Amino acid sequence: MTGKKIFLFLLVFASSLTFAQTEFDLDSLKEILMASGIAEDALDDALKNLYESSLNDAETINQSVKEIFLDEKPWALLNGLSVSLKTFQSVTPESANALGFSYEYQKDMQRYFLEKEGTTTSGISLSLSANGNVAFIEELNPNNFLSSKAAIHFFRSWGGALRVDEQTATLLNQIEDELVLLDDVDGSTLWNSFLAVAVSHLTTQIYVDLSLTGGLESNQSFTKKNYTLGGRLGFDLKAWNDNSLLAKWNIFDYPFAVIRFLTATEDDFIPYGSSFPTILIGYSLINPVKDKLRRALGEEDSYGRIDFELGFKTILVKMDEKPVFFEASLIYFLQPGASKQIKESGLNEFILFNTALKLPHGIYFAYTTGKLPFDVTHDKVYSLGFELMF
Repeated sequence: MTGKKIFLFLLVFASSLTFAQTEFDLDSLKEILMASGIAEDALDDALKNLYESSLNDAETINQSVKEIFLDEKPWALLNGLSVSLKTFQSVTPESANALGFSYEYQKDMQRYFLEKEGTTTSGISLSLSANGNVAFIEELNPNNFLSSKAAIHFFRSWGGALRVDEQTATLLNQIEDELVLLDDVDGSTLWNSFLAVAVSHLTTQIYVDLSLTGGLESNQSFTKKNYTLGGRLGFDLKAWNDNSLLAKWNIFDYPFAVIRFLTATEDDFIPYGSSFPTILIGYSLINPVKDKLRRALGEEDSYGRIDFELGFKTILVKMDEKPVFFEASLIYFLQPGASKQIKESGLNEFILFNTALKLPHGIYFAYTTGKLPFDVTHDKVYSLGFELMF
């Protein structure tokens, strides 16, 4: 690891400490990094610079990450990774601020199209995905569940962008030529004109994805592990044209359409047709290779589990012409036909609800309530941090 990468890593830590407003043992951090093979003299120089420098702009950090890592071929695999550095606090009697990060990785390794006719496409893709929550002090991790999967997807999409005629294509090209001369595109009259023409050529899109998945679930220390094998069905509906009847009936976006209207983000009450919730439902065979609690109950055999996930995202308001996003997700796990011992121990059913406000430049606030597999207790967790996009 080069000195430049060491320094970037430490600057990321410094910024997260600004949010945490807690003390962090830099000697412990130094030991961890030295164990990774970083020379002590290079580390001392970086730590010295850490105190002499200030970098708290998440947008600058994002750009630095891309420039340093993604231009090198071995690091290109990181494309598709987002890391949210954060401090979080559980609302429990022994609650304490904890520093850590959550991560989400989604990458298509290969994609083959079987059909591409007009606005209808279908195909097969291979993907890798991973997500989880990591605390630097392991005992304070409120959502101690890491999941990694490989999947084969069979997908089909109907609708979306319509082919434009030659006159419209010429108009769009003219607007694009003028847009490149502007310093600030967002909110400009030209940009709004471009969007108006583009949106008028969009139709409602339906996307269906059927996948076969295999993966690993664990806690942060890997003292609890599940191997999984199963399938998932995903459904996504996007009424891209907000003037369409379907968009007007998106009741999920009504509260946010009111807020956008009252804050003059929009000139009228306009529910977004692109913010219909995404639905995922699956069934997996779970092999609990490491689960002391289930073993103590005499439940070491594989079992079936239903997985359900609902995801929602929309624009709440705008700050300096940049959107502030509201996100929400509901994750539900159920073991049908579970034994009496499993039900009494609360191991047959898990539910987690998460909401987040994502501000420009990567800063976000989040609230999570519920419990995931391997979590010890039902928690209410507040988080504050910023997101790094690779």
